[in-house]
Amino acid sequence: MSHSWLDDTTLSIQVGLCLCGPDATGLPAIIVGNYWHMRLHIALDDALVSELDRRAGARRRSAFIAELIQRGLDDERRWDDIEAALGQLGESGHDWDADPAAWVQAQRRGDGLAGLRRMGVEPWVCVISVEEIWRGVRPTEEQVVRRLFKGLRLAPLGVAEGEQAGRWRRDLAGRGVTVHQADCLIAAAAVGVGATLATANVADFPMPEVVVEHWPIGE
Repeated sequence: MSHSWLDDTTLSIQVGLCLCGPDATGLPAIIVGNYWHMRLHIALDDALVSELDRRAGARRRSAFIAELIQRGLDDERRWDDIEAALGQLGESGHDWDADPAAWVQAQRRGDGLAGLRRMGVEPWVCVISVEEIWRGVRPTEEQVVRRLFKGLRLAPLGVAEGEQAGRWRRDLAGRGVTVHQADCLIAAAAVGVGATLATANVADFPMPEVVVEHWPIGE
C-alpha cells in the first residue's frame, strides 16, 4: 500500500512554574512559562493525506492534527469523569420523579453511560435535567454528581430551542395533547444537538421530530 509521510509535527507544551507567592507588598505570584518541544513523525496513507489536505490545507496539517489530538484527549478526560462517578449514588432516599430515578439506576449499574462509550455515542445533558437530578442529591453526593456533569456535554437551550418547545406545546394542545414545558425544552435540546432522548417516560415525548430511547426503571 502506498503511503505518504507528513513532515515532522512539532507539539509545543507550555509548562508554568510558580516561583513565589504574594509577598508583603501584595505582588502576585511569578509564573515562568517554558516551552518543551516534542517531535512526532506521523505516517498516513495517500487517501488520508488527500482528505487532510482537502479539509485543512497542506500548510495546516500539523495544526489540524494537533486540534484533533486535543479533542480526543478532552473526550477521554470527560469519560474519566463519567466513569469515576458511575455507581456512586444511592438507589433510594432521593426526591426524584421517574426519569431521574431511571437515569440514576442506569448509572449505578454502569451499563447505561458506560455502554455508550463502547458504542462510540457521545452523552449529553441539558440544564433542565441537571436541575431535576440536583434537587434530589444529598449533600454528601454533590461532589460525585458535579464530576459526572463535568464529563457530560451540555446541550444548549437558547432562542431556537425555546421557539421549538413553544411550537410543540401550541400544536399538541390544538390536538388535545398536554405536554409539560420542561419536557418540551428537554426534547428541543436533544433535537438541537441531534441526540437520541433517553427516558423512562416515552409517552411524555410525543413530538415526531424527537428520537426516543426507553430506559426503563428497575431493569
